[in-house]
Amino acid sequence: GCLIVIAPKDEQEKAYANQGEDTEHHISTVNFKENPERIVAIVSTTENKDRLLSLAGKYGIDASKIHTFDSFIEYLSQTKGRDFNKELQDSGVYQIASQIGIDISTYKASNEEQLKNAETEIKHAIKKRQYENTEEQNAADMKKLDDKPKLQEEYKKIEKEERPNPEVEKEKTQQQGENKDKEAKEETASMGDLLRKLSGRPTKSDAFERKTTEISNPVKTVVKTLNTTAAVINRISNQGRS
Repeated sequence: GCLIVIAPKDEQEKAYANQGEDTEHHISTVNFKENPERIVAIVSTTENKDRLLSLAGKYGIDASKIHTFDSFIEYLSQTKGRDFNKELQDSGVYQIASQIGIDISTYKASNEEQLKNAETEIKHAIKKRQYENTEEQNAADMKKLDDKPKLQEEYKKIEKEERPNPEVEKEKTQQQGENKDKEAKEETASMGDLLRKLSGRPTKSDAFERKTTEISNPVKTVVKTLNTTAAVINRISNQGRS
């Protein structure tokens, strides 16, 4: 068994948890495939950790989120008191975006993964703007950072990174669209299998293998019986001819 620690979806869910209210009726269902950042940790015993790491690799869960009870307490002590929103707002990419006029009002962070994801998305937004701008427009954006040399350096570093190929991006988007339906169909089964594995209950694949065995064993017996019968008939036939 293990504990799955999740982050609240929004400020309202956070308020329910902080006020000690009955969260069972207030916390919405978590879709781990669409919102993996909401998994804060999966906590279990030392003896179970290797098994959980194996399952995390199979189901695409960040292995750094697998903790023993002791390591989770240490993790909490290290992150206690951190203001992830302030760290985001103090980051170079956030300040650059703010200075050059990119809307960053929707970017929030309540844990380390959300912080990293927000910084990555803002960086992509800056890169996209640089790619779509003319040289004159980029020069104008750079001028807005005149009094902030460190931000200028970071802006230049982003600008020098390889620009996205429109055809490649288009193909990637199409591929993602094609995969979306397939992933949606697999999602429920995958998460169901994961939770069954974590609880020690049989998965659908286990049930399928058991059912296959139940079917195949009688079939093998029948085939063996038929083969034996055919051999006996053949032998009798040969004896009759002789």
